[in-house]
Amino acid sequence: MVEVVVEVEVVVEVVMKVVVEVLPSVPDMDQQLSMAAKMIDRRTSTPKGNHSYSPYFLEYTLLAEYNLLQKQRVSGVYVVPSAKTPLVWFGVIFIRQGIYQEGIFRFNLHIPENYPDGDVPTVVFETPVFHPLVSPDTRQLDIRRGFANKWRRNVNHLWHVLLYVRRCFYKIETSHPLNPEAAVLSPGFDPRAERRQTVGLLKTRAPVQPAVNGYQVLAGVWFGVIFIRQGIYQEGIFRFNLHIPENYPDGDVPTVVFETPVFHPLVSPDTRQLDIRRGFANKWRRNVNHLWHVLLYVRRCFYKIETSHPLNPEAAVLYDSDNEMFQVRVRSCVEESKGAVFEPPSTAPSDPHAIVFTPFQPAVHDPVLEELKKERNEPSENLKEGGNCNGLSWVKPGTLQIFSQSPS
Repeated sequence: MVEVVVEVEVVVEVVMKVVVEVLPSVPDMDQQLSMAAKMIDRRTSTPKGNHSYSPYFLEYTLLAEYNLLQKQRVSGVYVVPSAKTPLVWFGVIFIRQGIYQEGIFRFNLHIPENYPDGDVPTVVFETPVFHPLVSPDTRQLDIRRGFANKWRRNVNHLWHVLLYVRRCFYKIETSHPLNPEAAVLSPGFDPRAERRQTVGLLKTRAPVQPAVNGYQVLAGVWFGVIFIRQGIYQEGIFRFNLHIPENYPDGDVPTVVFETPVFHPLVSPDTRQLDIRRGFANKWRRNVNHLWHVLLYVRRCFYKIETSHPLNPEAAVLYDSDNEMFQVRVRSCVEESKGAVFEPPSTAPSDPHAIVFTPFQPAVHDPVLEELKKERNEPSENLKEGGNCNGLSWVKPGTLQIFSQSPS
């Protein structure tokens, strides 16, 4: 019995020596990250189905992803896996500058069950975020566009998702938005025409109520009015509606419809619609054409009249062959527009943003009018030193004629 025990101890001692020689040393951090990347690259399933170790492999893969994330140190973005499931990570992003400055947005990162062989992970915010790429209904961020609508194993990692989330708040994209209203109001949408009016809206997430040079924004319809200062249509006051396509800026050219009849070669006598398409070569080009171009074209039509391919052939013929009669017809529509100034708009009588005019009230307007007509005999306190103050006014004293100055 003693001899057997001694032999067993010798065998155990030999086995222990072999094990000690076979087991490697504990890897350092770089080795662990390298091993983690290799584990992430391995497939977790085959066409015949998932392997039996797939759940354990998935959990280890996600932990390896988290280690990679910690090494990347994505500033301003912090995440931690859920205690209940590794497929949900809780996150928060702090916005340090830009339009969303001082924003603190919490979100959930949802990872597919067959990661990394499945679809792109999703990001859903805890609170509403007014952003072109965030759905106002589900609060989900459009992550797929950042990865060409496809998750590529061995190439894409979860820390790339966090980088994209942060990027969305600093570089705003407006093409194919989940929130069309935010896209239209985005500063990058039309920097020359809408930037000043809309940056404040993006900061406050206020409803769409800005006035842009007399034009009111309302869910695809802008109410407008144009004052004609000179030319054949002088003194005309024409109200119109600017209709914007629902898929703007990828759709058709916007349309302009006048409230009152306008005798003009390019205005249909039946629908009162102005031929806007000819001014844009019958095609709207995104990132090239903007809505303020439409307003410039509307104004141009009243000063430079074109008669080729008219919507009103009678007006075109009179303009080319009988200009005197053409002017008589134009004066008639001008007077009609002036007579309808104080009437409520017919297309949107109950809309609070519709442009309306009220008659002159002496008790209210006379003091203001007299103050405007006074000459400036003394330098204004608001003028800076060296500023020009010659007592001239844009309005001739005693009249309402604009762009004039007092006699020398």
